[in-house]
Amino acid sequence: MKKDLLEKIEKQGGFKPPYSMDILVSIEDFFEGNNAAGSFAANACTENLDVHEFYEILKGIKLKENVFEVWILICDIDEEWPYSDTIYISTTANEDDIYKWFGYGFPSEVWKVDCKECGLIQTLELKNGFRVFGVWWD
Repeated sequence: MKKDLLEKIEKQGGFKPPYSMDILVSIEDFFEGNNAAGSFAANACTENLDVHEFYEILKGIKLKENVFEVWILICDIDEEWPYSDTIYISTTANEDDIYKWFGYGFPSEVWKVDCKECGLIQTLELKNGFRVFGVWWD
């Protein structure tokens, strides 16, 4: 599973100098087989909120009727597992709703992404009426 994830990262240009912050993977690709403590939102992780709990939260969000897709932004490649503290959600919801979806996994920041400006997510991939929000944990 890690091997598959690293191959998907490599297909997007890999994570090597100069480091790019434009590698997106699915939540399944990032979390399946991931037992690395602190590999996602490390500063938000506690005894009761670990990578497995975050995965459950994100799977629940992805199943919402007003969510089109959830992506993980790869921020670093550690020996044990790649690292992320940021996700992108395509949804018709607003920022306040998104904050609430995370319960005790409350993010540090949620913002509307200008897809044309950032270029990470092609607007052609989005359903009509859906916007993209970034979600970040300090």
